[in-house]
Amino acid sequence: MHFDFLSPESAAMFYMKQFLLHLKCSMAWPDRIAIRSFRDRQNSKRGTSALVFGNGPSLRILSPSKINSLLTSGDFDLYCVNHFINSRFFHSLTEGSAISLVLSDPSSLEHNNTEQLATILKGLESKKLASLYVPSWATRLKSNNNLGSATTFLNIEASKRVYYFNDTQGSGVFSRNTNPMRPRSYISMTVYKALAITSHLGYDKIYVCGIDNTYAKLLDNDESNRVYRTDIHFDDTAYPKSPGRDYFWARTGVDMSGALMATATLFLDLKTKFGTFPIVNLDPNSLTDAFAKSTDLDVYLAPCF
Repeated sequence: MHFDFLSPESAAMFYMKQFLLHLKCSMAWPDRIAIRSFRDRQNSKRGTSALVFGNGPSLRILSPSKINSLLTSGDFDLYCVNHFINSRFFHSLTEGSAISLVLSDPSSLEHNNTEQLATILKGLESKKLASLYVPSWATRLKSNNNLGSATTFLNIEASKRVYYFNDTQGSGVFSRNTNPMRPRSYISMTVYKALAITSHLGYDKIYVCGIDNTYAKLLDNDESNRVYRTDIHFDDTAYPKSPGRDYFWARTGVDMSGALMATATLFLDLKTKFGTFPIVNLDPNSLTDAFAKSTDLDVYLAPCF
């Protein structure tokens, strides 16, 4: 698929679709599940700081023991995403630390991922995971045997440690919403949803790492002109089929120009939707330029600048 923004017809169609999507979301029935999870929690974390970790290679510059010290001090909470729970980094952290897991990646929630779901349940039951954040549509997992017994899951929820956010895709043009109770205005990246959650909770500072967004550097095409990207994460043992070629763009019929434009949205959404929040990037060499960079926090394995 090739989208020509220089064509008046293409541009008009794009903005019409965005407007109709915005109208649909504005008229949609409120997500009562998400509202119940978040309506009384806005700015409830003032006076503390958060760490938000993506799963990009830049996490390798951080010292797990120093992160552990921050968490056990009680002044920092950690929000990690998707397969981080399978990593050696996660398993090196102390039980009882304020660690929250945000899930929305289908590969993290799919019904046949029994090993990952069992790890999540174990983490919640042992209180190594303080809380779990999942899309409101994930309520159907309560009846899924692969997540353990429905009773176990409901008991965890009853302790107010499972929270649901609205994962409906809204308009990225006519909306700037990051409130987890309403349709999101940004691209569907789980770590962006973690940013939306922590921003809503009102942390004084949100330190991020692992949001590398290096897809633009990792795009290529093969002998048949099929676009692919090479998936690389900070701990490849934690991710299935990583590293390797991901033909997502080819499967959806997108050419190189379309893939690059979609990749640009990763940076645009961070700047336009999250740029006003007190977010600090711990990676001094990050391709992500939406947030101020700082190495003042003592969290590194060695000087990285």
